[in-house]
Amino acid sequence: MENITNKIVDIHNHSLFGVDDGAKTIEEAVENISYLRKFGVTDIVLTSHYIPESKYQSDVISRKNILREIKKATKDMDVNLYLGNEVFVSNKIIELLNTGKITTLNESKYILIEFPMNQSLHYIEDIVCELNDYGLIPVIAHPERYSYFKDNYKRLDSLLEYNCILQCNIESIAGKYGNRAKKIIKMLLKDNKVKVLATDFHHISDINMLDKSMRKLRKVLTSDKLNLLLYLNPLKIINNENL
Repeated sequence: MENITNKIVDIHNHSLFGVDDGAKTIEEAVENISYLRKFGVTDIVLTSHYIPESKYQSDVISRKNILREIKKATKDMDVNLYLGNEVFVSNKIIELLNTGKITTLNESKYILIEFPMNQSLHYIEDIVCELNDYGLIPVIAHPERYSYFKDNYKRLDSLLEYNCILQCNIESIAGKYGNRAKKIIKMLLKDNKVKVLATDFHHISDINMLDKSMRKLRKVLTSDKLNLLLYLNPLKIINNENL
């Protein structure tokens, strides 16, 4: 295992157990966090999926209770854990926040949202604008994975005219999500459009590409840029600071 940076702050992680397609048990959650800690991760926002009208609809109170269990089980690991969500985009996000169904990243002004993987996204600017008007900054999860942006790369430029930021998955650079996603993340990094890199960690079985991905990132980014995307920017997000 090769640690290429002193610290990593992970703002996209599915180790909150029993609520989505990530960790299933507290034992698996602890195993995930233990591995990531050894990898250099000091802070993790547990961003379980929230998808309206699906089985992934655990509310904030329920997830806070689970978070307390995980914190107790990992108290000797020297890792900071926070609550968040990966919210499927809809016109009900503000309502979901106000009714305690979802939360922002560590109760900051930043909210992690995901788009449909294989559908058109003609309404997203309206939703991003609405969230901006509410005082929120959307963090767009793994844009390199969406087929819409793969076919319409310049559409990202119009999206970035609003107050939002792009979070790419570390393992995309090594081809975990296919060659097209690999190509898009390289373009995004080259064009300086990425503000944060994160793990999107689900299961220990997913770890086999993390080392490879980090080595590849070191080849295409300077140490300062890596530190910015893996630590400084995500730290500002959890501290509710401006990027």
